[in-house]
Amino acid sequence: MQARFTQRWFLVAIIATAQLTCLLIGQTWFVGRLETELRNNRQQAALSQNQAIVNGIAAYISALPPEVDQIDHREITRLTQWAGVIHRPEFCTIRLVNRAGEVIAQPGFDEWLPSSESQVIEPLVLLDGRRIRIEQLPEADLSYAQGALLRHDGLHWTAAQYVPRFDITVVAERPEAAIGRDIEMVIAAIDVAGVWIAIFISIMSFLMVTMIVQRYEHRLQAVNAGLTDTIARRERDLLSTRDAVVFGLAKLAESRDDDTGQHLERIRHYVRLLAEELVRDYPDLTPDAIELMCVTSSLHDIGKVGIPDAVLLKPGKLTAEERAIIQKHPLIGGDCLMAIRQRLGNDSFLDVACEIAFAHHERWDGGGYPFGLKGDQIPLAARVVSLADVYDALTMQRAYKAAMPHDVARKIIIEGNGTQFDPRVVDAFVRAEHKFRLCAEHHNARTAGQLETDPDHRMATAGAATNS
Repeated sequence: MQARFTQRWFLVAIIATAQLTCLLIGQTWFVGRLETELRNNRQQAALSQNQAIVNGIAAYISALPPEVDQIDHREITRLTQWAGVIHRPEFCTIRLVNRAGEVIAQPGFDEWLPSSESQVIEPLVLLDGRRIRIEQLPEADLSYAQGALLRHDGLHWTAAQYVPRFDITVVAERPEAAIGRDIEMVIAAIDVAGVWIAIFISIMSFLMVTMIVQRYEHRLQAVNAGLTDTIARRERDLLSTRDAVVFGLAKLAESRDDDTGQHLERIRHYVRLLAEELVRDYPDLTPDAIELMCVTSSLHDIGKVGIPDAVLLKPGKLTAEERAIIQKHPLIGGDCLMAIRQRLGNDSFLDVACEIAFAHHERWDGGGYPFGLKGDQIPLAARVVSLADVYDALTMQRAYKAAMPHDVARKIIIEGNGTQFDPRVVDAFVRAEHKFRLCAEHHNARTAGQLETDPDHRMATAGAATNS
């Protein structure tokens, strides 16, 4: 659950990051397009403003009275002040160029300032792609031109107007760098604002997705909790039904030779006592494993249903042939459970049940039946049930025999340590023997005086553990 929760939040973070990345990419594209459009518009505006300036100055010069043979720089300054170009010479420069291509003067603050040295104007690239020198406008039958002029300090957007009266050309230039600086200021502001807007949108989206995910998680947890409760309840019901059916089948088999009716309950209780003590030796004995061992222990003698009544219910000592017949009940029970297992497929319950049915009469020293298994070849569950079954047979009160005292049963079991029983299981029995004693005394007290001497319930007392 925690892993799925972490994965969901990791996915939300990835989505938020991807959204922010997309917004920033979109902003970069938008700012690039905006910068291109602004630059084109500013270039066109610069050309238009230059055209207005040179047209105004040229018209003023051409309209001077005939007797005026010199240009008054103060009038030119006043004429250009409306555009603000005189006070920002770095933004727009006005020059007067003669027929030799030399800059003869340019407006200053108070006077015409002659050029410190002859400055030849570079070729002007017109808007239609033609290249022409500014002083060649008359020869090209052009009185006006617009275009780009490449100087040593960069590109300038230029407008030129020829004035025939004084045989000069008025030139207005605006540097691309100045236009770029203005655009960069605007773009920088938009860029910063765009980044913050993108971050804000991403944060808000992240918060909204977080709220949605949290609500979804809460609802999913509630649904899962309900499903878990339903599944757990149904599982408990199925397990209860299974246990009841198993116990009923086992009870049916035991009812043929167990007149107390409590044998299976005691076996289950003894198995639990031993398994809980064996946890220190077998860490794999989890509470679920112990419960499974206790439930399946009820099926240990289910194979007795296949034993003839003449042998199973014989009141006297069994002959060798009869003993061989009764020793077949582990195979009968195990084969029955194996058939069910093959039909249902792998199942831990049936696996343990088969182990117990087949091997609960095997001995630690290899002298048991039906397979003669030895030591750890015998499944742990079968070794536990074996001791529990023998102890119950020894201490159980019947109409045809008295209950053996706990101390005597204890002595017999200890004598079988390492021969009939697993030493670790015997050690577990010794550690829990007071609980065994209480259980045996309690059940014998309940059944005292209630047994009848019915021959259908009698078996040989000698070797009760063996006959069982």
